[in-house]
Parts: sequence; structure tokens; C-alpha cells
Amino acid sequence: NMEDFLKYNKEKRSWWLNVSQGLAKALNIPFIPNSIECFDMSNLMGQDAVGAKISFVEGETRKDKYRKYRIKGDFHGNDLKMMQEVILRRLKSTDEDELPDIIMLDGGRTQLGVIRDILKERKNLGFRAISIAKDRTGSKASAIDKIYCISDNYEISQTKIGEDALRFLQKVRDE
Repeated sequence: NMEDFLKYNKEKRSWWLNVSQGLAKALNIPFIPNSIECFDMSNLMGQDAVGAKISFVEGETRKDKYRKYRIKGDFHGNDLKMMQEVILRRLKSTDEDELPDIIMLDGGRTQLGVIRDILKERKNLGFRAISIAKDRTGSKASAIDKIYCISDNYEISQTKIGEDALRFLQKVRDE
């Protein structure tokens, strides 16, 4: 009924406000982020390489903004080169789709270095770049995701993030 619907929407808005404020604080963003895109690379034994982009706006999937990028370069499974190609292609497509507040890579510090180099060249693109990586030091059952962020002076560091925001980023990555 309408009362349940309104209650659900209020709870959802409250949840998103909590998550987005947590992201803004942890990532040192001077505004409340509204949109996030996550990129991941995939290939089958070095062949049939693709990059995937998924998109969330206000905590909800935006499947109309999902995209697969067929890798054009001959990188033979080099995830870093594939990531660079996909991110550069995404940055060129801003006429059809504006950039999100956060771009997240499925990977660690090394993958994030690809975007750092692009950001240094292009300056002030208006989004925060982060990555999410499994901590491989412990057992699989106790693996904790690490979040890395590029600061305004292009340093990459691990970032402490609240539980709700972390769960949201995991959801985005796992989509």
C-alpha cells in the first residue's frame, strides 16, 4: 500500500544519504557523491579481452548506462594496458554520458596507478578515482577489502571507510 511504499522510500533515501556522506568523508570529496562507475577487465586466456563498466546513481543500478568495451589493443592479457584503454575511451565519451562523481576500479594500488597517470595529464576531471582490492594476506574466509584513493596531489593511499559505505562499494564491484 502507499504507506509502506512511502516508508520504504524514506528508509532508502536515509540509507543512501548515510552511504554517500560516508563516501564523501572517507574519500575527501567536497560534495555528496551521487554517481559511481566501476570498471573491470576480463579475458579468456589472453584472448577475447573486454572491459566492463557498471553504473550506480543514488545507490541504485543504472543498467541503461552499463557498457562493454571490446579491447582494441593487442595486449595479450595485460590488465593495466586494457584498463588504460578503457578509461581513456570512457573519458572521450563525455558528450553522450557525463562523468560520474566516483570512478572505481576492481583492483588495487597498481590498477589505480593507471588512472593517476591519466589524471596527472588531464588535470581536474571532476571525479574521485578509487580502487577496491581483496587483502590477500589472510585466509579467504577473513579477507577484507581494501579501498585505495588518489588524493588531490595524486598520491595513492589506502583509505579507511565506514562499514555501510564499504558494503555499498562491494555491492557495486560484485554487480
